[in-house]
Amino acid sequence: MEPHRRIGELLKAFHAAGVDAPSQVVGVVASMHQCQEDWQKRMRELRELGWDYETIKRKENGRIRSYYRLTAFTDWPDGNIAAEFKRRERAKNQA
Repeated sequence: MEPHRRIGELLKAFHAAGVDAPSQVVGVVASMHQCQEDWQKRMRELRELGWDYETIKRKENGRIRSYYRLTAFTDWPDGNIAAEFKRRERAKNQA
C-alpha cells in the first residue's frame, strides 16, 4: 500500500522485463491507493534506501517522454517505509 513500495516493485518488474518504465505509468501506480502529487519525490527517496535509477528522455511524436531504468535496488526495510525515513532523518540530525 505504500507509494515507495509500489514504485519500487514497478521499477523491478520493468527491469526484469528488460524495458524502461514510462513516467506516466510510474505516476499512475504511485497514486493508486492515495493521491501522490509529488511522486517524483518518493522516487528520489528510494535512493536513501540504496536504490538507484537512470532517467532517460526520448523524443516521441514531437514530445519529450521520460523513462526510468532501475540500476540498483536493495531489500525493503522491515516495517513502514515512511517511518524508516523518519528514523534515518532523526539519526542524521543527531550525528
